[in-house]
Amino acid sequence: RRAAESLRRLDLTASAAGIGYWSLERGAQRATWSPRMYALHGLEPGVEVPAFGRWIERHVHPQDRDRVVAEYRDWAHSGAPSREMRLRLVHADGRVVHLHTHSHAEGRGESALVFGLSSASHLPSGETPAGKKPEFWKTSFRAKVVAS
Repeated sequence: RRAAESLRRLDLTASAAGIGYWSLERGAQRATWSPRMYALHGLEPGVEVPAFGRWIERHVHPQDRDRVVAEYRDWAHSGAPSREMRLRLVHADGRVVHLHTHSHAEGRGESALVFGLSSASHLPSGETPAGKKPEFWKTSFRAKVVAS
């Protein structure tokens, strides 16, 4: 019961912040996604989460696919605990979402857990918010909280 309440609070907090999260246990074919992660992909919660290859094919922008596969492969072989990446998702209706994701691996071998946090960026990959006035960020934050 406590675990369910903790998960509910985590989902509420992540949703309010506009953050989706996912986890994948080593050996598993599919990740587990939070409700916000489904929304970032333009999917309804409960739809089967695609395996990595299918996720690349169906959701990652065609121009980003090779880079994303290479970055995840390089990360897996590097032994580094974390990886940050920007990529574009394409929804079924053609809408493009710029995603900023932080992935982390904990443990090694069969007991390893890989998880990540993702948020939609309203900026194209590689651009920074430099030059935006503080009022823009206050308005953006209020809008995000109200919309969640």
